[in-house]
Amino acid sequence: MVKKPIIFMTFFILVLPLVGGAEDQTNRLRSFISHYCETYESKDLKKFATFFSSDATENDMPFNRLLPKYSRNMEMTESFYYWIELLAYSLQPDTGNVKIKGKYFTKFRFHEGTWKKNSGNISMELKDIDESYVIIRLDYDD
Repeated sequence: MVKKPIIFMTFFILVLPLVGGAEDQTNRLRSFISHYCETYESKDLKKFATFFSSDATENDMPFNRLLPKYSRNMEMTESFYYWIELLAYSLQPDTGNVKIKGKYFTKFRFHEGTWKKNSGNISMELKDIDESYVIIRLDYDD
């Protein structure tokens, strides 16, 4: 009878740090995603580009090659709302990077146009750098 409380207490002690660590990780990821979306909405391309590593890819294209397209889209857009719902994440054991999966939602209006919406699946591979992240790989569908 003495063993049951000891086993329960040992299990309880081992699980609490894991749950707290996972909650901290989830909060860090949500904070990163929120800041990423806010920066995109602000249409500050220079600041937005800092979220990506120098060799980052977006749908298998080098991100740096897509900067002119981002610039045109930002210039054409009068209003833009962007948010990502984090669905899951995992630590990549071979690299130590974090892979996230989620759903993205956009609502935008071009100058003198009507509101349009878009949504789909999104995934990012993030490298942990100095208490934040940079995007190494971004993939999404329409």
